[in-house]
Amino acid sequence: MSPSDRDRFLRWLEEAGPAMGENQVRQLLDFGALVLAAAPRLGLISRGDRERFLMRHVRESLWVVKLGLACASTRILDVGSGAGLPGIPIAIAVPECDVTLVEPKRKRAGFLDRCTLALKLSNVRVEPRTLVLVSGDRKWDTAVSRGLSWTASMADSLSHLVVESGALLRFGPRDTAVKGVRILPTGEGEPRGIQVWPRASWPELPRS
Repeated sequence: MSPSDRDRFLRWLEEAGPAMGENQVRQLLDFGALVLAAAPRLGLISRGDRERFLMRHVRESLWVVKLGLACASTRILDVGSGAGLPGIPIAIAVPECDVTLVEPKRKRAGFLDRCTLALKLSNVRVEPRTLVLVSGDRKWDTAVSRGLSWTASMADSLSHLVVESGALLRFGPRDTAVKGVRILPTGEGEPRGIQVWPRASWPELPRS
């Protein structure tokens, strides 16, 4: 982990990030170390992001909490979790919420299981399958995704998994112009923001 990335991230947490205890901060740093150790083998993040993992990925994930989009008792479905982003940082910051990580790639899902155990996150579970195979027996309040391309079947599956009043939070450009979609900034000068997609807008989700 880059010392400068660590220092900048800790400074951001202290000055502008969501309020957290010492143990939660340690869990975030430990999570970063786990991802960086596994990244070359599993392709979890790009090579260029390894020196800025905390500021680029973990900080962005924590904006969900800072903006009040995740709170106690919220049930969150992280679709295409990959390295555990944004689900694991959210679960660390809000231990009272319930986070499910959907990751169809077997090795990455195994990594997420190991992360959950190593970080002692009792509020996280891993679904090692595609979104369309996730059971609809339970419902989530909010879905989140970072840069995921969607298909019609995925959007349809999501509608069966999220409560009627729920929304999808996407991280992406601030210039999305889809009716009903709100864009929440994640810091001054940041090119990306959090897009809040209500259920009625899901047929318009960006496709691969």
